Amino acid sequence: MYASYDRERAVDLLTLARHLADVILVDCSSYLSADPLSTVALELADTVYRLHSCELKSLMFYASYLPLLTDLRFRRSLNVSVLSNVKAGQDEREYSQVFGGIEVTLPYVTELEQQTADARLLDDLSGKEAKTYLSGVEHLIQLALPEEHPHVAKSKDKSSTTPIHNSTTLNLLNWLKSFLPKRRGDGQ
Repeated sequence: MYASYDRERAVDLLTLARHLADVILVDCSSYLSADPLSTVALELADTVYRLHSCELKSLMFYASYLPLLTDLRFRRSLNVSVLSNVKAGQDEREYSQVFGGIEVTLPYVTELEQQTADARLLDDLSGKEAKTYLSGVEHLIQLALPEEHPHVAKSKDKSSTTPIHNSTTLNLLNWLKSFLPKRRGDGQ
């Protein structure tokens, strides 16, 4: 059980966090009325990544929460819509039209699902889908840190971006790996 907190404490937490780090990631709850941290995070965020999937459940959730997010305090114009886990054969154009303004599409990657099951999410990915996936992740990183990546235009038009290289993604993954404890059997 977590300690209870109110809106004021959530604002304090996020304000203090901004002074400690360049990027703060908050995985927001879907229950905005019951979660002051998610509500405050959506209000104060410089950028909000809204993840969608090609499923009826995702469409229904989006349709039910859209009226709650129309308040000007949520600054919907700063949202980046991401269509994720898109499987081959799914009609991503239809879903993109409903969600509107999809800026990044992340394909389904079988290898990533296996890594999730094996608790190896920081291992390298390979293959065509992985390359497209990593390019999408790179684009999301570049949107979060635009001053470090001036060669990427912040635009809803995918054709206006330059080719994306995986160096930032790999550097980020290597940095994250440095904080993880070594697993048994790694030989290190």
